Amino acid sequence: KKEIFLRSAHNLKYFFKYVPPSTLKIILKEKKFRWSAPSRFNDPFDMQVEPFDFNKKEWVDIFHNEFINVITEGSSVYPSRNPVIQSLQELWQRGEISREQLEDELESLKEKQVFNLEEIALDGNKVVREFCSENRVFCVANNYHNLLMWSHYSEGH
Repeated sequence: KKEIFLRSAHNLKYFFKYVPPSTLKIILKEKKFRWSAPSRFNDPFDMQVEPFDFNKKEWVDIFHNEFINVITEGSSVYPSRNPVIQSLQELWQRGEISREQLEDELESLKEKQVFNLEEIALDGNKVVREFCSENRVFCVANNYHNLLMWSHYSEGH
């Protein structure tokens, strides 16, 4: 495996590792820390969800509206490289297609476009899952007096 270390600048002198007493004994005895797999984090909001939660209807509406904006106003976060969208944009700019015709044309393209988006979302989730299972994170805190962390990591609370 290729090791990648990401560094970030900070001005902190100390970091704190919240662990139960039984884990502290192991750390002191073996003089080693555990690097955690993000896929095994104990907080359900830390990488335990699919980042690309695919809601077909929602995505259809978002992209339908985005395509309308791209075609009618030329506005978009990204320039369209889709030949169908480019053709519709050219027809709109020349005044050869009405708003109603444009809506009808986009309506017929919805399912095909969303199917591709669904595949992209599934592929994205697969990449994130693989990353989380193959990489490790050294989890520390910048303060030692967090009641929630102490209650979570103490044994027999």
